[in-house]
Amino acid sequence: MKIKYFISLAFLLFVTLHTYADDGQSLETNVSVALGINTLEFRNKIPGGFKQVLETRYTSLNLGLSTAYDRFYVALNSQLSASANADFEQFSGGVSTSATRFVMNRDESSITLGGQLVDAVTLYVGYTVGTNSGGTQHEDKGNFYGIDYKLPIKSDQSLRLHVAFADLEGSPINSCNYTGDTTGYSYGVTWSVPTKNDRLFFVKFAMKSYEFTGASSLGGACAATMMIDQDYVSTTIGTVF
Repeated sequence: MKIKYFISLAFLLFVTLHTYADDGQSLETNVSVALGINTLEFRNKIPGGFKQVLETRYTSLNLGLSTAYDRFYVALNSQLSASANADFEQFSGGVSTSATRFVMNRDESSITLGGQLVDAVTLYVGYTVGTNSGGTQHEDKGNFYGIDYKLPIKSDQSLRLHVAFADLEGSPINSCNYTGDTTGYSYGVTWSVPTKNDRLFFVKFAMKSYEFTGASSLGGACAATMMIDQDYVSTTIGTVF
């Protein structure tokens, strides 16, 4: 599904929710602001024993806007990262051949549509775009599908578990023009508690693992196939108001 169709669907749902709200129904709109601490390990594997490994730790500003009516919601989220140093090392036959350090960024944005199946279970579907820029450039974009489960806690606190699966298009940005599919999954847990002034404080821990398999038809110095593993770990602390 292309991003323009998802934006159109999200806009249509947003207008529909506001239409019902005009008829006296309850509509809730929230804004979230959070600080994220993230790690990324990026492993580029090419047949013949050649491998590139990138590791970095970076901070991010995570912004969100959501509107909900009854059991349904639409949400827009964006992650903007600060520039960070990345360690980059190349291997051939299992032996390190070079190592360097450069500055990179990681930015993500997504649109999510969801609905509460039962009181504790929410299903959702979305479209995401994630881009690594710097010495190693890569972009993944496409659909994800997930489920969220609210654990029963006898207090005003909330503890939610979430799992999602991604089916994306991947494209390393280099002269070989590799294109292919990126698949993977993510899981995490979010704890939240109400604070004063009708705000919500939350802490979220999440892990994400993607695998890209692509091909290039250019030949020459470009290998016919390439595989890239991406592992992300993030801890996010923020507020909803």
